[in-house]
Amino acid sequence: MLYKHYFVVLLSLWGLAACESAEQEREQLTRETALAYFETYQQREDWDSLLSFYRDDVQFKDANLSYETQGIEAFKEFYNWPDTSFRKIVDEQQHLVLETMMVEDSIVVGSGRLNPFFWNNELQEWPDSFTIWLYFDKNMKIYKQIDWVRYPAWMIQSFEQ
Repeated sequence: MLYKHYFVVLLSLWGLAACESAEQEREQLTRETALAYFETYQQREDWDSLLSFYRDDVQFKDANLSYETQGIEAFKEFYNWPDTSFRKIVDEQQHLVLETMMVEDSIVVGSGRLNPFFWNNELQEWPDSFTIWLYFDKNMKIYKQIDWVRYPAWMIQSFEQ
């Protein structure tokens, strides 16, 4: 009878270890996918590659602009990388600098700053930071994103109009 008890305890510990290992693997895969996402974002060159990280029904929120939308088409319209009004100072420049990234299961929080860039041929220097929350599904696609970007006052006013 005592052997049965030890067997049940051993089996339970093995099951717990297997679950913990699966969680660690998922978290590692989430971390790797998020790093690839931010690297793509940093370069701001391959629009199709950035879009490949998202599900078609992605939920997007820009907290500082009080803007929410759903679906990849609405997301494309808001982010709009193909707009030629945006230009890096030099082609090799990273658009954003990721300073910290935290991963918990399938949720990623990345924070950093934007490098200066040109918008409509006017130099933009946003000294404040950004924080982006990414929520990944089991297929490592972003199903929800929340941005907190410290925009300059002129941008917030033009968005509200």
